[in-house]
Amino acid sequence: MDIYSRKQRILNGVRTRLETWLMHSFTASSGLQISCLAIAIFRSRDLFEATLSNSFFVHSALQLSEAYYMTDCDLTANNDISMFLNVSTQVLPTNVEYFFSRCAVHTRVLLLIAVLLVVVSFANHLLLWMDVPKIQYNFVVLRRDPLPVFQIALAVAGLFQCSTVKKDNWLLNEYLLVCDPLVSHHFHRAAPYSELVFAFVGTLIIIGVNVIVAVVVRLRDDPGDDYLNSEGRNVPRDAQVVGGEWTGADITMPQQLRMEGNVSATTAAGRSIFPNSDEREMQFVDPKSFVSSRM
Repeated sequence: MDIYSRKQRILNGVRTRLETWLMHSFTASSGLQISCLAIAIFRSRDLFEATLSNSFFVHSALQLSEAYYMTDCDLTANNDISMFLNVSTQVLPTNVEYFFSRCAVHTRVLLLIAVLLVVVSFANHLLLWMDVPKIQYNFVVLRRDPLPVFQIALAVAGLFQCSTVKKDNWLLNEYLLVCDPLVSHHFHRAAPYSELVFAFVGTLIIIGVNVIVAVVVRLRDDPGDDYLNSEGRNVPRDAQVVGGEWTGADITMPQQLRMEGNVSATTAAGRSIFPNSDEREMQFVDPKSFVSSRM
């Protein structure tokens, strides 16, 4: 988001040091998100290859490692699920595939949220660097302003999803610890996805700093108001009448950007602001007398 209001941006003309510093922080945020997402994907791929006989990223039949199907595996755990506390859950070799598939779905949703966050953040930061407030195609208008809101929503959703994935992996780790303690440390080590948590929190921190700076800057007195309203900066009154030719030397730059009609509309009674133009007296003709003369 822009830290300056529209009038402040017009007065500054170019980006200030503070604005440039924030732009570089946005670029660092995008780099952080891409790096953390790549680390999470590669870690997940390596760990799930050791757990599954099939691929984790494509549609295929579920085939777990033999460690999940040992006959003496039986785990009863109490954990919190959504708004419910101390929910009893029993994991057996007959239903372990359900718990693993649920964990895999939650992990894919987490990675999808991270990918969407990278795309939205990159689009927002690219439009900021290009100073493009909106993209319009015929009647379709895509504005840049809602993108930070989407970033915040995705980052918060990603943090909640990380917590869900962590609980699923904890349950399966406990199950494998009961089955065979020697192989338990080889599985589900990707959770709690600390790199993604770091990316989500970093995104929220940078957006929060941007919001605080924008509020502080916009609450300050706008120096442009005093500059435009100060005495002696207005258009000379005598230069608007026939008495002398006005060259516009005393007008300020923001006033020059106004429409010429706002300056030329002021006239004195019975006089023209254009001394070189032909002075023609306007006479009022009564329509009734004109009609009666024709009759």
